[in-house]
Formats: sequence, C-alpha cells, structure tokens
Amino acid sequence: MRLDYTLYILATILLVITIVPFVAPTSMEMTETSIWVVSTVSLGLLSIGLGYSQRPRTEAQACQPSKTAPQETIETETQTAMTREESEEKKT
Repeated sequence: MRLDYTLYILATILLVITIVPFVAPTSMEMTETSIWVVSTVSLGLLSIGLGYSQRPRTEAQACQPSKTAPQETIETETQTAMTREESEEKKT
C-alpha cells in the first residue's frame, strides 16, 4: 500500500478526533481541551503534508531530463575537445 494513502487516512482520523471535545463535552478542563485540539490538528496537518510529499511522481515528472551538467563542466569538455583537435592537427 502506498505511504501517502496511509498518511491521508491518519490525518482524517486525527482531524475527526479533534471534533470529539466539541460534540461530546466531558469533564476535562479548558487547558486540557485546548491541548487536545491543538495537538490533534497539528498532527493531522503534519500527516497531510507528509502524505503529499510521499506521493509518487507522475510520468511527466519522471521523464524530465536532470540538470546535472553545470556550465563549468560543459566549458571544460569543450576545451578538452578543442585541445584534442589541435593535437591531431599538429600530428598530421
């Protein structure tokens, strides 16, 4: 199973749990309720963010060429090729 789906399900559960203090009032103090709500919302949003970052890449993203050749490497290769051509010309 994909990890992003699991994290989305976890986020949904945490955000539903957040509603519990509002729907079913208990004997918890106000500070405990605040901590409950803030912690479950924070964990739910964190799970959504992690799920989004763990989603698989699309085909369009996978087919993009990588940008691994910096300008310095291209210049060095050009200079090396020119040096080889000059040395071949001197030999003949």
